[in-house]
Amino acid sequence: MAGSYSEESLRNLAKVSFAVLQSPQLSAQDGQSFYDEPMLEISTLATSVIMQLKEFSDATEALAQDGDLAGLASAEGQLDPIITYPGGSSRESILALSLLYPAIRMAKVQPVNSEGEFCDLVLGNFASLKRAMRGEPVEITTVHGLNGISLPQDACIRTPWGIIIPIPEEARASASSSGAAPTSAVLIGKKPSPVRISRDGAPEAMVSPDFQSLEEHIRTLLPLAFVLGIDGGRHGAPGLTFSTRIVPFASGFGAGRRTFGHPREVLAVEEGQIAGIERWARLIEANHTPSLNIAARKLGSAISERYDVDDRLIDGVICWESLVGTSSETLHRVTTALAILLETNIGERPQLVKKLKETYDARSKVVHGTEVSETKRRAAADHSVEIAVRALRLIYSAGSEWTEGASESRANRIILGEWAQLRSATEANSPGSGV
Repeated sequence: MAGSYSEESLRNLAKVSFAVLQSPQLSAQDGQSFYDEPMLEISTLATSVIMQLKEFSDATEALAQDGDLAGLASAEGQLDPIITYPGGSSRESILALSLLYPAIRMAKVQPVNSEGEFCDLVLGNFASLKRAMRGEPVEITTVHGLNGISLPQDACIRTPWGIIIPIPEEARASASSSGAAPTSAVLIGKKPSPVRISRDGAPEAMVSPDFQSLEEHIRTLLPLAFVLGIDGGRHGAPGLTFSTRIVPFASGFGAGRRTFGHPREVLAVEEGQIAGIERWARLIEANHTPSLNIAARKLGSAISERYDVDDRLIDGVICWESLVGTSSETLHRVTTALAILLETNIGERPQLVKKLKETYDARSKVVHGTEVSETKRRAAADHSVEIAVRALRLIYSAGSEWTEGASESRANRIILGEWAQLRSATEANSPGSGV
């Protein structure tokens, strides 16, 4: 019966809170925080109004009487409960706010179009708290802000790391206040995780390899999915403006700001390109190995972050070397391996090798301070990036057998004929499809 009373009281609180948050004067942010993303901040004025409502008092009383939450009740001489989760912790003194704040933040990053949807968020947080009190895992929401991309209205890009959606219209003004390249979309994921609820003064940090791996893949592979997934035209990729985790019953949070990337230009993603991004995100996640980390990162930075043409050229060629670099005869073996990888017509390979060597030579001259004309440097930079894109598409498509191992081993296998054998077998089994 107590649980029903708690739920009904929380539902009433959610309804009136939703009404308060519809007021632009009450929901406006108080100002940009140095640590947190402005679009996720909650107005202290709105909080003050909510806390004075009868429904807030009723919900606070109902939660205090809920037997399932007895371990969270205030206790004289003891610290307030602290929620520890992978990547952070939050000490909770007012349980009603602990359930309300995460719902408000979720409503700031994904559309919540009705009072009923907001109530569902708050009651879902309450159910998660009950699970945590029983020692069960709960679902933590990971939120990553993205800039440098423009998505169609109501677009949704489904990736192995979460869904990418445009930020709600009402969040755009506060996002724009955070810098020259504001957040335009968010990547939202869900991950089950244990949490600890205690009254410790300084609880031990909770480390999760799953969350660490997720962060690494978002940094390295998410931009690559856009680069490889969009055919034709210019290449582009999003940058990451902030990263945070929303625990369903933790009022506090922190957001890492400007995690990486200041894209040179905004990439306008068209509806028809979304399927390609999704397909490449799945393929990259399935076949990526640490040996391709440098190639993936350097290609992403060359395309979306490097404002200087020389930096783009250097990063592009580093990507080549990370894919098929060798410890001896580097120029000859890298260009030969790339020509075999990319050109099916044997008669055309010498011309491609010549062009690859010209680009390689331009990179070497730039690095060593030899003057190269702006026209040649720009052409070489564009060529280095285009070759890297084509090469990575082929290698990822060939599966983990080709993404594993060091670059020299990969180059030797290509030069000694294994790539040609793979191509022949693929063409025999799937006429016209190629590798």
